[in-house]
Amino acid sequence: MFHAEQALLGALLLDPRHLGDVTGICADSFSTAAHASLFAAINALPPPEPDEHARNPTWLNKVLASGREQARGLTASYLHTLIQVCPWPRHAAAYARMVEAEHARRRLRAAAEHLLQTTHDASLPEPVPSVV
Repeated sequence: MFHAEQALLGALLLDPRHLGDVTGICADSFSTAAHASLFAAINALPPPEPDEHARNPTWLNKVLASGREQARGLTASYLHTLIQVCPWPRHAAAYARMVEAEHARRRLRAAAEHLLQTTHDASLPEPVPSVV
C-alpha cells in the first residue's frame, strides 16, 4: 500500500489539478506521518496555474515547507522520488481508492484487535457486555 500512497502523492505533485478527482480520503488515511503531512499540505495550498507549475517549482517548495512542519524529515529529494514513482498521474483517483481501501482495512483490523483484547481481559467482571 505504501507504493499506492507514493503514486497518489506523486500524481498530485505532478498535476495538482487531480486533487479534485480524489475523494474519500484525508491525511489520516495515510500510513506514514510524512505522507499524511504531504497530503495535508497539498490539500491546504491553492493549486498553481498549470503553465506556471511546469516552469517553476515554487508550489512544490511551499508543499515541502508546509509538510515539514509536521514531518521534519521530508526532503526535496523525497518529493522527487514520489514524482518519479508515479506511473500515470491521470490515475490519481484509482490510487486514492487504493489508499482508502487500505485505511479501511487498518481501521477494521484495529477494531478487531480491540474486541479480542476486551474478550480476554480478565479484569472485566462481565466481558460479553463489554464486547457488545
